[in-house]
Amino acid sequence: MGYLYSSGKGVRKSDRRAIGWWRKAADQGSADAEFNLGEFYALGLGVKRNDQEAIKWYRKAADQNEADAQYHLGLMYEGGNGVASDLVQAMHWYHLAAAQGLPDAVSKLDALDKSFTHKHAFSVGNHPDLGVDQALERWPKNILGK
Repeated sequence: MGYLYSSGKGVRKSDRRAIGWWRKAADQGSADAEFNLGEFYALGLGVKRNDQEAIKWYRKAADQNEADAQYHLGLMYEGGNGVASDLVQAMHWYHLAAAQGLPDAVSKLDALDKSFTHKHAFSVGNHPDLGVDQALERWPKNILGK
């Protein structure tokens, strides 16, 4: 029903009603509904835009291996929307989505991988106690599972 109300197919378009139906489905564990709630909060459709709420719903869906949610979490971390900007976390979520074949995630991961520097590994790797070589050594193994 959420899809029908969000698209206006067969019913009058209503983002608020779509959210109501997606909440019901999300309460029952639907990853698709959780992702859609994340989208509506991220874009401010039918609700006030709220990046923290978007992240909450994206994370619930991403934890169920919903590739679009994983990709959007990557976007949130890369852009620092609702969270501190963290390229390591962004690449982590992009990698999970790319592993499921999501083309946008593959492209993002490739672009970030080309621009990722030693400085990034050290400064955004959340390992201030490590030297650059140690941080780089951990990077592909722990974050991307290489």
